[in-house]
Amino acid sequence: MTDEFSLIGKYFIYDDEGRLSVPNGDDCAVFGCPPGTETAVTTDSLVEGVHFFRDTSPGSLGIKAAEVNLSDLAAMGAEPFCIFLSLVLPSPDESFIIPFAEALRSDLSRRNAFLAGGNMSRGPLSITVTALGRLPLGTAVRRVGAAEGDIIAATGTLGAAALAVEDTMSGKVTVDRPSWEEARRRLERPEARIEEGIALRGLAHSMLDISDGISSDISHLLRCGLGAVINLEQLPFSPALSALPEERKIDLAVAGGGDYELLLTMSEESFREAIKIPVLQRTGLTQIGRITGSGKAEYLLRGVPREVPDGWNHFRH
Repeated sequence: MTDEFSLIGKYFIYDDEGRLSVPNGDDCAVFGCPPGTETAVTTDSLVEGVHFFRDTSPGSLGIKAAEVNLSDLAAMGAEPFCIFLSLVLPSPDESFIIPFAEALRSDLSRRNAFLAGGNMSRGPLSITVTALGRLPLGTAVRRVGAAEGDIIAATGTLGAAALAVEDTMSGKVTVDRPSWEEARRRLERPEARIEEGIALRGLAHSMLDISDGISSDISHLLRCGLGAVINLEQLPFSPALSALPEERKIDLAVAGGGDYELLLTMSEESFREAIKIPVLQRTGLTQIGRITGSGKAEYLLRGVPREVPDGWNHFRH
């Protein structure tokens, strides 16, 4: 008889290489924290029909489940250590479980992390991951910390994941095949900017990952009367958007979400230093605006104010 315990034992318990004092499979995993370090912890859920489409492959879901949580660690400059997985399945379908578990394990191994425990139960498909990371004591980059005059910057490129969502939901693909495949890849297999986040530790004043779109996420960086000016023509648009009209590219890049790039603030001096770091040269680090004292976020297109859509909010969509 197939039950959750046999499935967990078969597919989700594996060697932690001595990193746990009490290993995966007991009531709790037990581990220590090396001297001079502290632990960052985050959790997030992926729900079918909200965070992924029904036709998303199990392998892609395994990767996305890991990466969207590791992205939160990246935003604090933490190095991944382990994750805990709560998997809710409609049925014990091994044609789903095997590729999901293999992709999850492979992705974690690539990040020098591992699965330390979790739970499995029956219900509508959803995947919840709690991720733990480590970083030197007192070095976490928080959302709070921006200063008036700071440069606002973003890693990588923006808008591809939002394009995939829009076109999938409309049933009409609006770009060529290579662009469409890149958009779906960015949506289904995001890449947490772990190395970039570590490189920005000590340089960024504040940082978070872009999960809900800049127009939503920027508000988390603006505290105590701070404001922002975003120069829309400076946004690092994904090449997948290259054939689209400028207006649509802007809306996708600002409000679409799902890019899991890093949005950060830093001094001009730190920005000049950051763009010389090899990993940030490879990924890209683009200045898109400034922190102001206006108390609000403003969006300019070649100096002219422009309205932008709100980013993602679970209880408004």
